Amino acid sequence: MMSMHLKQPSTIAVIIPIYNALAETKQCIDSVLNSNNKKQLEIYLIEDCSTDDKVRPYIENLAQMHVNIRGIYHKSNKGFVYTVNEGIGIAQTLDIILLNSDTVVNNDWADRLCACAYSKPRIATVTPFSNNATLCSFPHMDHCSDLKASQSRQIDRVFSIVNARRSLEIPTGVGFCMYIRRTILDRIGAFSEQHFGRGYGEENDFCFRAKAQYWSNLLCADTYVHHHGGRSFSDEKKQLIEKAMQQLNQLHPSYHSTIQEFISRDPVAPLRTAALLAILANNKVPNVLILRHAWGGGTLKHINLLKQQNKTSVEYIELYPLSENLVALHIGRYNQTLKFEIPSQLQHLIDLCNVIKIDHIHMHHLLGLPAEVLDLPSALKCEYDITLHDYYLLEGNQCIIDNQGRYLGKKNTRQQNLTSQLSTSLRAQPFNMSVPEWKQKRATLLNNASRIISPSYQTSALYHSFCKNINITTELHSDPHTIYPSPRFNPQASTYNPSTPFNVIVIGALSKEKGADLLEATAMYHKELTARGKEDDATLNLKFFLVGYAYRQLDDLITVTGKYHDKELATKITALKPNLIWFPALWPETYSYTLSSVLALGLPILAPNIGAFPERLSGRPQSWVYDWHSSPTKILPIFNYIHDKQLNHSPSTTRSNEGRKSIEPAASFNSASSRLNSSNLDACNLDSFNPDSPTLAPPNTAPARTWIQSTLTPSFYPSRYLKGIPSRTPLAYDYIREHSASFHRYSDHHIQSTSDHWAATALNTLRYLKRLRLMGPITKIIPKPWQQRIKARLAKASTS
Repeated sequence: MMSMHLKQPSTIAVIIPIYNALAETKQCIDSVLNSNNKKQLEIYLIEDCSTDDKVRPYIENLAQMHVNIRGIYHKSNKGFVYTVNEGIGIAQTLDIILLNSDTVVNNDWADRLCACAYSKPRIATVTPFSNNATLCSFPHMDHCSDLKASQSRQIDRVFSIVNARRSLEIPTGVGFCMYIRRTILDRIGAFSEQHFGRGYGEENDFCFRAKAQYWSNLLCADTYVHHHGGRSFSDEKKQLIEKAMQQLNQLHPSYHSTIQEFISRDPVAPLRTAALLAILANNKVPNVLILRHAWGGGTLKHINLLKQQNKTSVEYIELYPLSENLVALHIGRYNQTLKFEIPSQLQHLIDLCNVIKIDHIHMHHLLGLPAEVLDLPSALKCEYDITLHDYYLLEGNQCIIDNQGRYLGKKNTRQQNLTSQLSTSLRAQPFNMSVPEWKQKRATLLNNASRIISPSYQTSALYHSFCKNINITTELHSDPHTIYPSPRFNPQASTYNPSTPFNVIVIGALSKEKGADLLEATAMYHKELTARGKEDDATLNLKFFLVGYAYRQLDDLITVTGKYHDKELATKITALKPNLIWFPALWPETYSYTLSSVLALGLPILAPNIGAFPERLSGRPQSWVYDWHSSPTKILPIFNYIHDKQLNHSPSTTRSNEGRKSIEPAASFNSASSRLNSSNLDACNLDSFNPDSPTLAPPNTAPARTWIQSTLTPSFYPSRYLKGIPSRTPLAYDYIREHSASFHRYSDHHIQSTSDHWAATALNTLRYLKRLRLMGPITKIIPKPWQQRIKARLAKASTS
C-alpha cells in the first residue's frame, strides 16, 4: 500500500518518440490531450525521420495548436535510444514519462503514476498495468492479450478504484509507459546508446543500474494503459531483442534468473485478479456460471462453441473439478483460474459469485463436482438451465450400459427392472448418495430448472421415462458445421472390381460402448470367412480403418491412425478414400460431433438405430441404420448390401440376404415431424419402460421430409437461448469501491499455474480411469501403498 508523503512535481515531461504508424500515433496523442490530469504535461513529440511523409505535417500542426506540445524533427533516423535521451536532455530538470506512440492513456493516468513515484523515497521508475507489457501485463503476466483500446477507459477506471494507491516492487520497468524521476537520471545517467543502439533492453539495463544503487522499480497497480505493441520496429524486432538479451547477460549476469524467479513467484497475481473480479462485477453483459466435468469430448466442444457464439453477449465463468475436494473457477474470456476447496471454502466461492453478480447458471455436467454445487442456484438466488449431454442425471450411468459396455436396452435383458440394471452397473452413485437420496435430489434439480435442453428426441424420451413431469425442450447442439453437402460416393466405387478395397472407416476415441470390440470382432469374422473360402459374405475386399484410437490395442486387421486434432480430421478421412463411415456405437449417443464432421464431408454413413443417429440421418441419401445389437454375422452382410446399393444394382445372388433384413434407410425415422407425446409419457413409468423403443409420438402422416442442409442447422443457441438469460444493468463504480476489499480477499485464492496444472490433470485422470470397468481391475493389481503415495504427491502438487 502506498502512502504519499513526498513533495510531487507540478509539471512532468511526456516524451513520445515517433516513427511512422500515423494512425496509432494520432490515437496516442489524442488520448494524452483528452486525459484529465491535474499535473501540467509538457509533451515532446520527437519525429525520428519517418518514411511516411504525413507524419511530420501532423506534428507541426499539433505544435502550432497546443502551447504544451513541442515538435522535434530528425533529418536522419537516429533510433529509439538516441531519441529518448534527446528528450530527457531537453526536459532538463523535469521528471519524465516515456510513452510509446502506440499507447492509449485515460483519465488522470499521469497523476496516478506521479503519486506512485513519490509514495516513498528512492523510487526510480513506475510502470502501469497494460494488455501488452511483459511483467506488467493483464490479465496474464508475460502474455499479450487481445483486449481492445476501446475497453481501456473502463478498465483503467476499474483499476483506479479497486487497486487505489497500491503498488508492488518489480525487477524492471517496461518502456512502453514508464515514469522516471529526475533524481535517478541525475545519479546514474540516461539510457545506454552505446550498448543498446536502436532499442530494446535499454530500460531493463537502466532499471538494473538503479537497483544497484538501491533504488526501486514499481508497478503502479491503480493505472492501466493500452499498448498496441510492436508497431515501430517491424522486421527489426527479433534481431534487436536477441542483441539486447546478449548485452543484458554481459552487463547484468543475474538479469534472467531474477526475471524468471519473479515470473515463477508471480506476486502480481492478486492485484490482477482483484481488478478482473471488479471488471466482471461491472460487466455490461450477463455473467453465466457453467457447471461441467473436467474432461473433453462433446460436452466441452459444445460449451466452447456456445462461448464462441455468444462471446459478445454473455460472460461465461466455468466451475469444474480438479480433484475430489478441489474445484476450479475459470474466467474464460480472461483465461484466469481460481481454486476452492470444498466444503471448507464453499462459502468463499458463494460469496465471490455473489460479489461479481452471477446472473444465471447453466449446468452441462455434474460428474466429479462435489454435492454442494447442487445448492448453488438457491445460494446465488438465480435461475438455471440444464443441458443433457448423456444420462448421468438418471442413475449416474452416463451411457446406460452394462458391465460389458452394451446398452441396457439389449433384448435379452428387457424383462429386468431398468433401475436394478442401472444400479448394479454404476461406476459410482452420483455424489455418493444412496439411490433414494439421489432420486429425490434429481427430481428437485430437474423440476426446478428454468429449461432442460436435450439435443435429441430419444434423449428427451429417456429422461421423461424416469421423471415424467419435467419440461424438456429438444434442440440441436451448437455445431461448427453450418452446411451439410449432399452425400456423394467415393469415385472408386463406380469402377469396382473384386480386388478393389471397400474401405470402412470408424472415427474417434473408441471405448467399449463406442464399439471398439465390435469393430475388431467384425474384422476378425471377415478374415475367418475369407480363410474358409466362403464366397457369400467374404467376397467383398473389406479394409477397416480407425481414425483415432481405441481403449486397448486392436488386431492388426484394423489400421489405426492414432490421435488427431479436429482440424486434421477431414484430411485424414479423405486420404483413406472411404467407401463408408461406420458408427459401431453400443449406447444411445445424444448428439455426436463426429457425425457432424462426416455429414460435412458428404460421405455414406452406417449407424445404429439408437440415440441421435436415426434422427439426424432422417431422409438423408446414402445413409442407413441397423439394429444396434447386431453381431458381426449380421453386420458383415450389411457392408455387402451397401456396396451393391452404391453400385446401383441388386445384391448378388451368391451373397446372404441378411443385409436386407438388418438394415433400413435412415429416412424411416422422420425427426422433423416426430414429437414427444405427453399423454403417453405421463403413463410411462420405470418398470414398464422399454429402452429399445423410447416413447415417441407416431410418425406424422405427412410424407417424410427430404434431407437438405438447412433443416439440420441449429437455430436455438444463436437466438432463442439468450432470451432465457436475464439482461444485465452495469453496476455503478461506487459498487466496486464498496466491495474493493472483497475483490482482494477472494483474489488470494491460488491462481492455477502451468506447473501445478499437470498434477491436477493427472490426478483427475487417475480417478477417472479407476472408475472405468476395464481399468478398475487393473488398478487393483497396483499395491495400495503405491497408489496412495502417487495420489498424495499429485494432490499435494495440485493444491500447493
